[in-house]
Amino acid sequence: MADAQTNPANQDRIELTAMKGIKIFTAEQNFLSGNYYGFEAAYHFNMAQNQAKFVKAINLRDIDVVAIYRKTDQILLNNNLASKGLIGNTYGLMGRLEIQVAKAGPVRLLFTPGLGFVYATETYFTNQNPLISSHVNLAAQAAVKVQAAITPTTALQAGVGIFHYSNGGMRLPNNGVNAYDATLGIVQNLPYERASHTPDPRFENVHKHSADVGVDFGARGVFRQNRSYARTGLYAHYSYRLNQAISLTAGPDAVYYNTVFKDDQFDELFQNYGTSYDHWRVGLSAGTDIWVGKLAIMLSAGRYLHFNTVATAFGKEYNTKYYWTGGVKYYVLPWLGIQGKGYVHGTEADYIGLGLTAKIHQ
Repeated sequence: MADAQTNPANQDRIELTAMKGIKIFTAEQNFLSGNYYGFEAAYHFNMAQNQAKFVKAINLRDIDVVAIYRKTDQILLNNNLASKGLIGNTYGLMGRLEIQVAKAGPVRLLFTPGLGFVYATETYFTNQNPLISSHVNLAAQAAVKVQAAITPTTALQAGVGIFHYSNGGMRLPNNGVNAYDATLGIVQNLPYERASHTPDPRFENVHKHSADVGVDFGARGVFRQNRSYARTGLYAHYSYRLNQAISLTAGPDAVYYNTVFKDDQFDELFQNYGTSYDHWRVGLSAGTDIWVGKLAIMLSAGRYLHFNTVATAFGKEYNTKYYWTGGVKYYVLPWLGIQGKGYVHGTEADYIGLGLTAKIHQ
């Protein structure tokens, strides 16, 4: 039972959840099949008494820290029995939001997106598997869950979700692993009531019009080799703030290649959809920033204005015209943030860059 001096609505929570796989798949021509399962253990930081405006804007219930385990070492690649164990298992740590979509009595409908890192026990460089070539990978998940209280401090929840991990192109091959999951778990309140929190007013002052300028540094791997070629990303976007939680953005993006492609060095320099004969590629994109206090999740899609790339190779067309980007930025000052940003062609990650972003406003 809850402590007599605490309010269950304001308490932190712990969660234990079991996961059963529905479908597992990867990019390109590889086919995955077989049974897999996993577990998650989460600590929920209660946001009920957080006075930040974004909490109410997106109906944020909790911010979670989640330890995850996925047992996938029984999965087969292309129905080959000898491939059992090829992709190994994964262990990870993620940050997650718990957003309440609807509530009816003791039942809640939740949306729970998350980002983090996982450690893959097997890679191309340990057992030649064609899907993952780094032990440390980026991970993303999103789920829809129904939670029903069975006591004032205990709830059961069930849901479905999607889970992905890959290394963002730092090492190749990097097809990545995707999975649809079904989950069943229990959530238990703790006898600890999180105190009311007043946010830093400097970060609560929303400017409707601003310009965001950013730079990042990263690298894309060389296929089946333990090395990479450096890239630098630049962008300058106009930002229109709709409310505390959402901005609309648009503007140019550019990427500088330290090393460019040459036909007479095809095997060494070809980089799939990211291959460039020129040092610069330039595009124009539009998208959104989703704000969680000082943290913003960036998503945009664009079309190249200039990208001198390979037309065809291996019977495939590589004349890339479109791209999309995603990432996060965290503001350490109201005008200055650190960022991680990924560049993607279709479903193929090009590279991930780390850098800085600045906000300019009147």
